[in-house]
Amino acid sequence: MTGASSGIGAATVERLAAAGFEVHAIARRTERLKELSERTGCIAHALDITDAESCRKAIGDLDVDILVNNAGASHNARLYDYPFEKIDQLIDLNFRAVAHLTRCVLPGMMSRNKGHVVIVSSMAGHYPMLGSAMYSATKAAVSQFLDVMRLDTNESRIRWTEIVPGRGGDRGLRGVERRRQTRQGKVSRR
Repeated sequence: MTGASSGIGAATVERLAAAGFEVHAIARRTERLKELSERTGCIAHALDITDAESCRKAIGDLDVDILVNNAGASHNARLYDYPFEKIDQLIDLNFRAVAHLTRCVLPGMMSRNKGHVVIVSSMAGHYPMLGSAMYSATKAAVSQFLDVMRLDTNESRIRWTEIVPGRGGDRGLRGVERRRQTRQGKVSRR
């Protein structure tokens, strides 16, 4: 479980551990991971998932049955105002790390002919949102990656799930739906 130190990640670790799973929780924030481990019994891995070699060393030898790629970041700004270093950071965390971690565990899943890869994506990967060009692009890439992986492994018993949350609460989603309906002529502009 990546991004395990807070939010969706921490809540998922709690649920999986309570259900009796052996959970490997991955995040950068050591102190929060330690607290989570003490509370749930999960196995904590404090590492930066954008470092592919560290990921290979941490989980490359594990028999992973379920991988939850949850870690992610956002930086909203119009591209002409976007800091150059943020472009690489978002691509590295939101997409490249997902590909690397999946690559680490997939050979074992293929040899056992079982596994489940869950990727927490975003509505931003499916609907345009102002000031989210880079974030949306990385989440769209993750969504497409998952669809292709389904095809690449369709003769196996490996399952692929994309979870597509919207903004916190439903305010953001109502706005997206309203814009889509407006473009389709279903709602008049005010």
